[in-house]
Amino acid sequence: MIRLYETIVLFKGDLSDEEIDSQIKRIEDLCARFQAEVMRIRKWGKKRLAYDIAKNRYGFYVLFHFRGEPALLTELDRNLKLNESILRFMTVQLDERHKVSDHIVDMEEERHEERYEEVS
Repeated sequence: MIRLYETIVLFKGDLSDEEIDSQIKRIEDLCARFQAEVMRIRKWGKKRLAYDIAKNRYGFYVLFHFRGEPALLTELDRNLKLNESILRFMTVQLDERHKVSDHIVDMEEERHEERYEEVS
């Protein structure tokens, strides 16, 4: 049964843009191996963390929306846990009633940007 998922990934803040893009590509390739459809990838950017995580004060947030089989989650979870560039991640199953629309995601990002300052 194909389901809709959302994954937020917090990468180490000291990664370069090329390294971030490489990590995102690895996650996309993993999804492709399980015939999952990546619907949206949003880079929220580098943000100051509320508290240090593994001696990191900053992190780079990336939000993924994808549709796939539940078997993908086991492999995704395993790969994200083994990746040393990732500080934290969380995957949730979205209800099919809540379609991923530009309007909803944009409103969430506006609230997120108001709450947290972006660091260059």
